[in-house]
Amino acid sequence: MPIETLLYGRGGGAGWGTLCGCLNGGAAIISLVTTKSQSTPLITELWGWYNSTMLPTDQANQVAVSGQYLVHNYDQVLPQNISGSPLCHISVTKWCVNAQKKVSDVKRKERCARVTGDLAAKTVELLNAHFAGNFVPTYVDPSTLTACLGCHGSAVLNNVMTKMECTQCHGDNPHPNSVERIDPVVNSFELYQNYPNPFNPSTKIRYSISRQEKVTVGIYDIQGALIKLLVDHEVQSPGIYEAVCDGTDFSGAKVASGIYFSRLETDSFMKTIKMSLVK
Repeated sequence: MPIETLLYGRGGGAGWGTLCGCLNGGAAIISLVTTKSQSTPLITELWGWYNSTMLPTDQANQVAVSGQYLVHNYDQVLPQNISGSPLCHISVTKWCVNAQKKVSDVKRKERCARVTGDLAAKTVELLNAHFAGNFVPTYVDPSTLTACLGCHGSAVLNNVMTKMECTQCHGDNPHPNSVERIDPVVNSFELYQNYPNPFNPSTKIRYSISRQEKVTVGIYDIQGALIKLLVDHEVQSPGIYEAVCDGTDFSGAKVASGIYFSRLETDSFMKTIKMSLVK
């Protein structure tokens, strides 16, 4: 298999910073010797391992210190980090920030070389287990991803297909909204009636939480379908909060007049109120 076939993968695809080149190569080798149905769990395990492992590994660093590599650009221990993403851009940038190095630094290039060796070894390990009949997948999607797909996955909006950690690109609060804490002093959980009600075009929804918990405030239509999240699984401190419902759905489109519901959910409390949008 000519190495030139996969040279395009360098730098995340000719320097585009997309899929890490070693992941690209590992997946290609797996696909070359397995069926489509067999390759998917193997590739998922390989890429998930890359996302969640301190790289380069201790073993890769030790081989360098022992002088066992054939190329000796840098034979000392390199800083390690968890990339959290199969994307070259995120993986390399996070390492550079952690190691305080530049992309052009010889130590960064050595880092990627050692990670490629680690990935090659892991690919062999997984294929050996597969052909021996004892491969058992261990990778589990991160909880933040499953929370996002609770709305964006096939069950509701069906507009996202990924296994990548969402916060790497979208941040901890991917649904910015006009939620404001208006009073830090409170002694109960409560969801108050929106005002004005009926409303057009917007209304304010006030709620209180008496201790720090993860909070979700959703808007539902008369059929019970979630149409928008005003607060999306955010950890909030005790206080009284006020959120604005502007009569739009997830896509930003105006919704029809009618009956809607707002629901407050925390780790220990849930309440729903009925609202009326008139036009």
